[in-house]
Amino acid sequence: MDCSDVLESINLLFPAFLIDKRIIGGLNRNRCKATFTKIRIGVNMELLASVDRESHANFDIVYYENFTDKDYLLFYDSPTRIIPRMHVWKYGNLSIPQDTKRFFEYWKRSRLLRCRGMKVERKSEPRFLPLKNTLQTMSAFVSYLTSFNIYPLLSGGSLLEPQFIKEISLFRKARQYHCLACGTAIGA
Repeated sequence: MDCSDVLESINLLFPAFLIDKRIIGGLNRNRCKATFTKIRIGVNMELLASVDRESHANFDIVYYENFTDKDYLLFYDSPTRIIPRMHVWKYGNLSIPQDTKRFFEYWKRSRLLRCRGMKVERKSEPRFLPLKNTLQTMSAFVSYLTSFNIYPLLSGGSLLEPQFIKEISLFRKARQYHCLACGTAIGA
């Protein structure tokens, strides 16, 4: 089946973000199949009142928030997911990720971990590394790695030490940051 026929069958009267792995995977391979199951789409929370799940039974609707001051989308799925903003192409009211491989990698690693919010009293200590510069450098490094399909994550010895699990006071005592990187072998 032609992929444009599959996309044409997803006739939406409201804007939505395609998050259905089967359909996105088919688009990526240019081999689409008709689907007889619910199609997973993300719908902005701003449309919550007008787009309800009961009225659109042929879709598996996952609501998301698109914060104007943040660089990510927050999907209220089970579990809650958080993925960076990414470029999309439009097909009618449907937004489809341009880089499907990166979308799948982000989605796979996107489970949101909530902060415990515990308050621990400690004497104030000066920061070893400047917070703003450290965040900018780490962010640029993450962007650089993901441009090569390498997906870094924090590991023990830095932000995951017990004092950082108890509270969120990033970078106050840390002098070094440990990260693991997951990548795809070249030619795989």
